[in-house]
Amino acid sequence: MQIVITGAVGRIGRVMVQELADRHELILLDRRQRRNVESIRADLTRRAPRWRYGPGSDVFAWEHHLEGADAILHLAGNPSPRASLPDALRGNVESTANVLEAAARYGVPRVVYASSFWAVRRALRDAVARGAGPVPEPLHASPDTPYGLSKAAAELAGQMAVEAGCIDCFVAVRIGAVNWMPPRAPVDPIQRLSAVGVADLRTILRLCLERPLRGYHVVYGISPVPNGLVDLEATRRLLNWSPLETHESPAVEFRVTQAL
Repeated sequence: MQIVITGAVGRIGRVMVQELADRHELILLDRRQRRNVESIRADLTRRAPRWRYGPGSDVFAWEHHLEGADAILHLAGNPSPRASLPDALRGNVESTANVLEAAARYGVPRVVYASSFWAVRRALRDAVARGAGPVPEPLHASPDTPYGLSKAAAELAGQMAVEAGCIDCFVAVRIGAVNWMPPRAPVDPIQRLSAVGVADLRTILRLCLERPLRGYHVVYGISPVPNGLVDLEATRRLLNWSPLETHESPAVEFRVTQAL
C-alpha cells in the first residue's frame, strides 16, 4: 500500500514510520522538519489556490502528494488538551476537513484519524462518578474541553465524508494517554484507566490501515487495564486485535467520586 502519514515528524508519527516502513510505501507530511526524517513540509490548515496545485515547495500546495495513495494516516493537529477553542478548531477541524476534501479529490479511499479519549471524556468522567464500570463502546461524543470538542467535530467530519460518498472508509481512533515511559502512570484517574502502551498503539493504527474495512468506524486506542473505563471488545472484533500489553495501573475505585 501507499500510505500518506500527516504529522509524521511528531512522536506518534515517528513510531508509525518505524511500524509501517518495511511493509508499505510511505509519504511523510509535516509542518516541521526533523533530522533523519525525510518529510515534506505541509501546513494542512492552509491550501494553495487551485492554480498553484502541482509539484513545488510551497507548504500550502500539499494536496498533490495524496495522488495515488491507498490510505492516509492523519496524525497532524494541535495535540494540546489545553488548547484554546480557535487553536483547537484550526489545528484539528480545519486540517481534517482539508485532508478529507483532498482525499476525495484524489480518490484516496481510506482515512485513519488520530482522535482522542478527550472526545468522550465527560462520559468517562461520569462513569467514574457513578461507579458504572467499563463503558460499552462506541460512546457518543461527549467532550468537556475545546480540545475534546475539536476531536469530536473532526470525527463527525469523517462520518459526513463517508455518508456523502466522498471516501470509502474513515476510522477514528480514540487514543488514550500514551504510556511512553512505563511504569510511570498519569496522575489523572481517567488518563490512568485509559492509557495505551506504545506497542498496542502501533498495532491498532496499523490494523486500521490494513484490515478490509468500509464505512465509518470508531475504535479505541487503549490497552487493557484492571478496572478499565472502556469495554474494548468491539475494537478487538473489528480489528482482529490481540492486545500486547496489560497495564497494571494503580487501582482507582469507580464508586469513589473524583474531582475530575
